[in-house]
Amino acid sequence: MSIVLITGGIRSGKSAFAEKIAEELGGQDGVLYFATGQAWDDEMKARIDLHQVRRPGKWGTCEEPLKLVETVERIAQGSLLGIGHQGADHEGESCTQPPSKTGDATESAPAYRVVLLDTLSGWIANLLMSYPESEWGTQHVREKVAVETTRFLQICQESDLDWVIVSDEVGLGGVAATSLGRAFQDAVGRANQLVADASETFMFVLSGQPLYLKGSREG
Repeated sequence: MSIVLITGGIRSGKSAFAEKIAEELGGQDGVLYFATGQAWDDEMKARIDLHQVRRPGKWGTCEEPLKLVETVERIAQGSLLGIGHQGADHEGESCTQPPSKTGDATESAPAYRVVLLDTLSGWIANLLMSYPESEWGTQHVREKVAVETTRFLQICQESDLDWVIVSDEVGLGGVAATSLGRAFQDAVGRANQLVADASETFMFVLSGQPLYLKGSREG
């Protein structure tokens, strides 16, 4: 088991770099891509479409915007790996695996070795948006994010899988002008610190180039 954290700014190349790392660890058919993004508008849909086209067709996919801990628990236990070619066992969750080599839908699911979560910050944004505006910056919501992030990391550490986690870096600009922006910065900043502390490898991507802050690509 290992945890790799990859952060970076918008359009920094962090997701594309994370996909390369995941493929190095899991190969062409050993990666489960866990997507948290939601297509709120056409621009976001275009971003999601780009990610879908770019990743290998043999990767499995799980899409879940809110229930991070619950879904990761099921991934770690292997209960998502026998879902067939497409399923939605839980409300809001959509998971697919690539077609079997024989075309037999009953063939056993691939043995995923790596889970690529893209992105942790996207999940936090979705979680914040599930609360009323008056609660975005409250201690209750901040603790909710921290507790769920900590539980997520515990599951990762107790599993036999490798985890590649992508998240936005929010600490380079000024304080956001809106209450949602400030709540997002606070929650993501704290979550990133928790994951960075638990990770074996942590890198910051700038213009597609990784800066290793913890660990190295060689080991």
